[in-house]
Amino acid sequence: MSSIPSEVSSSETVQTISPTRIQYLDLLRGLAVLGLLFLNITHMGMFELGYVMHEPVLLADQIMRGVNAFLFDGRFRSLFCILFAVGLYIQWQNYQNKNLQPKPILKSRLFWLVLFGTIHCVFIWPGDILLVYALSGLFLLNRLEWSAEKTLKVGKTFFAIGMLVLATQWALAGYFGEPMVRGSEAFNEAISTSHAPYWEWVMVSLFIAVAYVVTFPILSLFYIVGTMLIGLGLYKSGALKTGFTRPALIKLLLVTLVVSAIDAFIAIVHPDVWQSASGVLASLSGLSMALIIWHFVVKADLASSGSWLVRAVKKVGTMAFTFYILQSLVMTLIFRVYFTELSVQLNLFEYFIVALGFAVIQLVLASLYKLKFNQGPLEYIWRKQVQRTVSKIKREQQSLNIEKAEAQTPTEQQTVV
Repeated sequence: MSSIPSEVSSSETVQTISPTRIQYLDLLRGLAVLGLLFLNITHMGMFELGYVMHEPVLLADQIMRGVNAFLFDGRFRSLFCILFAVGLYIQWQNYQNKNLQPKPILKSRLFWLVLFGTIHCVFIWPGDILLVYALSGLFLLNRLEWSAEKTLKVGKTFFAIGMLVLATQWALAGYFGEPMVRGSEAFNEAISTSHAPYWEWVMVSLFIAVAYVVTFPILSLFYIVGTMLIGLGLYKSGALKTGFTRPALIKLLLVTLVVSAIDAFIAIVHPDVWQSASGVLASLSGLSMALIIWHFVVKADLASSGSWLVRAVKKVGTMAFTFYILQSLVMTLIFRVYFTELSVQLNLFEYFIVALGFAVIQLVLASLYKLKFNQGPLEYIWRKQVQRTVSKIKREQQSLNIEKAEAQTPTEQQTVV
């Protein structure tokens, strides 16, 4: 884990987030949510299977797996993890600056996210990340005020344990599982199961949601929270506010290139082994690449660009929740309801084209929507629910202040007499 920069300032200070910083976070959030579609799209029609290779393996699939290893696998998931933790920390600071207790407010926010994630997982698409992120956020709440050094140190430890868990999980899956190819009896049976009637699918998705919660402390906690803590530690130290030093950036580039090259080599030369190895390799290179993306956006001051593309991505970023759910809804309708045959027809490059096309549609939708509205519909609903908790806390604090004032009044009167 020494490859992850440990740029920690000894004089850490709490700073108010400026509009410029909010803009670059919106840009990164937009990139992350658009990038997630490229990872998720092959699982939209057959969540349990994902993309099943042809026999013999198509050249186009081999090329795309190599491209994915360098550009997509693990990148945007890691970026989203870091953004989630940094966003939670910024909200904590903002509530403190307003003399409000941040913990109960953020707890309410995260519990609502648990509800939204469960609904998404059960009724729309079982590949949900919101539920697991919300659980991770609840775990982080008591650790948001750690020093940058402690946050980064614990994050590295958690991430290392998470990699061991992932490696064990994929190794067991590879050892006990049997390779599946298109057209096989097992594949055809899986297809018929995945295209079962909606309510049967809902029951399966409900089981998956319960499994997420039950297995979270073992399978997801260390990797996801580790990634979040590493990003948060680097943010607190200032590295994610100003960019990395040259030596740190070189380390990140080397890790990304070497691990991605190994991942791509296995994907092309040993596709039968790749499924077991890719989870760990993509998580390693994904974290380092996510940090490189963050560095580039900050260092190049990309958020200040006046280009339509950058402005559109930022607008998507301000409505990341809405667009994440929209992706699931539209892609599930396409691949699981109206055009189910696409799940067995498309190759990886064709999936990429579909994802790219819908990414462009989202950019246009965000630009048009922002002409009339400031908030995404789901962001508005979420904010309204959390605002109830904020109002309740304000009333409680006002009542407490009144009680204190009334308790002091008799003493003051006696002093006057």
